[in-house]
Amino acid sequence: MTEIDCLVGSDYVVTLHPEPLQPLQDLHKRWQANPNLMRPGASYLLYEIMDEVLDDYFPLLDALDERIDELQDRLLTDFEDNMSGDIFALKRCLVQVRRVARPDARCGQHPAAPRR
Repeated sequence: MTEIDCLVGSDYVVTLHPEPLQPLQDLHKRWQANPNLMRPGASYLLYEIMDEVLDDYFPLLDALDERIDELQDRLLTDFEDNMSGDIFALKRCLVQVRRVARPDARCGQHPAAPRR
């Protein structure tokens, strides 16, 4: 997971990230193939970026869900001493997802809206 910073103006969107990101590359290809997608303006492009990046989270969330089910089964059938380490590792991963994804939820708010 990589944090993406965005600068948005009335007629531009700039993304800042330390490495190329597949969701953004896919979106760029789609825009090149159909330039009319950019016609609605910068706010729509930002929406498309957020949508593409958030869609990329779903495989990770599915894997975390499977891991939680696995730990629940182990906990109920055959508790092991090393389970606490597995649980804490899963919790760290969930905290990281929350840390990266939470700003996306605030991004669509009006700039003057209070932050939680």
